[in-house]
Amino acid sequence: ELFGTKSGDGFADLAAYDSDGNGWIDEKKTVLIDENGKINALLYIINCEAISDEHKHKYIEYLITVVDDISLIENTSLWGHCLKSDIIKFSENNIYLYYHNIKSFDSNLIYYINKFENNINMKKVDIDDDDEASSLFTTCLKCTEIDNTKYRQILSSMNRVYKQDFTVKDLPNDKMKILIEEGIIKFTSKSLMSLRENYEDVCFYFIEKNFNSYIENMTADLFSFDELLVIIEWNVADSHKFSLLSFTSKPISILNINCSIEVKLYILQHNLNSSDIPVLRTNYHSLDSQIKKYLVAEAISNITSVIKNAQGISYSLIKDLFFSENLDQNNKLSLLTERLPLLSRTECMQAFNTIGRTDFASIFETRKHPKFSVCKANQTVLDKLQAKGWIYDYYTDENDGNYYKIRRNKPPKKLTK
Repeated sequence: ELFGTKSGDGFADLAAYDSDGNGWIDEKKTVLIDENGKINALLYIINCEAISDEHKHKYIEYLITVVDDISLIENTSLWGHCLKSDIIKFSENNIYLYYHNIKSFDSNLIYYINKFENNINMKKVDIDDDDEASSLFTTCLKCTEIDNTKYRQILSSMNRVYKQDFTVKDLPNDKMKILIEEGIIKFTSKSLMSLRENYEDVCFYFIEKNFNSYIENMTADLFSFDELLVIIEWNVADSHKFSLLSFTSKPISILNINCSIEVKLYILQHNLNSSDIPVLRTNYHSLDSQIKKYLVAEAISNITSVIKNAQGISYSLIKDLFFSENLDQNNKLSLLTERLPLLSRTECMQAFNTIGRTDFASIFETRKHPKFSVCKANQTVLDKLQAKGWIYDYYTDENDGNYYKIRRNKPPKKLTK
């Protein structure tokens, strides 16, 4: 009766295995018991109150028969040992029943979940109590020892999100990435602040996965300058970058950031890092036309500094300043004068023509005899031309003391008698 009879008389069925009639089953004889019989026997013994738990534990360790439904084992204190001994068939319902009994993911349940290769789909379990389902979900979420694949399967199949601001601490980064990827952590200001404080390594991953919400919910209090410096190089719409940039006036260097020209131009106009300017002036020739246009305007606004450092500036910038209608001729001449030691004869003549000082350009035309009004600016130019060896010297016109004349070459010595 215990194992399930074939004829209706269990003892008569067993007697067939006693050929010598001594009342014992013959040695080396295998008694064939069907699966239902094994299950009935197992449950009879495990649920028998007359058998001690110590003996039941020992018995369970030797079992190979598998029980489909853990709830058939009446003594719930034995459930953990049954899971660890692999006698409970894997099912989502058994996961729930075990959790419902102890309200935690203990080492036995974790072992049971991690051991099996089956995909876990908690939708198969009908949990009527929403509080119970929420408790299961949250407890699983906080369990760090569940295999990542099983962790993802359980949480995603429950089709829930963490309802509150996410303030859970001490989860490993791989678990956090799963929660982010599955959309389990809702974007809120407090959730973002919590991730900034507790999960720095995955915070940007969270922002990336919730970027629209990040932009829509941004405020002055929530804004992070350090995050901006990273996001500014992301492949997202410039409008989002402009939105974030609007929260700060702090200087930002554009020298080594990978972003569009439009964003760089915005930064130059609103978040200028003044230390960028000398570098940009030096590399002006290689820059985009929009940046060049900005730099020309910036140079005109700071022309004194530009003139002072004319020899360290890209000549392309200086030439564009020569052509600019917004810079007066006096400043153009001063700029050319400071740059003159580095110019060739051809460059110098072209520059004088460009700024409208054809009188100086005619110095390089031997048939012409230019005159220059006496003033400090003209004197400085003539000194630089003399230093270059392009004129021998200059002197005040004997007929009109308001002008200088030049000698291109050294005059011949007068013969003496």
